[in-house]
Amino acid sequence: MFADPLDADREAACSTLLDGTSDAPPSLLVFAYNRRPRVVTEHVREHADSDCESLTILDLCEDDHRQSRPASLGSDVVVERESASNLTGIGIDVANAIDRVDEEPLHVCLGSLTTLVQYVDPETAFKFLQVTISRLESTEGHVHAHLDPDAVDEETVTTLESLFDGILCRRDREWTIED
Repeated sequence: MFADPLDADREAACSTLLDGTSDAPPSLLVFAYNRRPRVVTEHVREHADSDCESLTILDLCEDDHRQSRPASLGSDVVVERESASNLTGIGIDVANAIDRVDEEPLHVCLGSLTTLVQYVDPETAFKFLQVTISRLESTEGHVHAHLDPDAVDEETVTTLESLFDGILCRRDREWTIED
């Protein structure tokens, strides 16, 4: 999804993508770069059209000033804390989230790719995302990500957008889909 991170409609679009089209309540996996798990949980509960089976939040931040685990967010919420630049650890957390899912669909928000390329170079991000998306799609999961195309160079945009089947773009207050 290409949109300004401050655009309020971006959050509504993210929630719609997380809801998906399945009749069964999905399990959700959210990559939360520098967003507190409580905020992510509240957002999901406030904006989702249906209840989710479970919610896994990958709490990804660099200089972790949050030493304590968040207070209970509910029995259906798992929070995994990892350094945003530790792609191996994030990959393990993704595998654990996939293992926790039974039959329900897994809907994934990869969070801000704009933030990811601040922690690792675009080539490393591409390789990581290629493996991660492939792994998630093999479980018939639905995956989307956020990118502010004005915040990264054109080569990075072109490289990262090649990983996705389509791009949802927000321009001039209108949403369009590009293949």
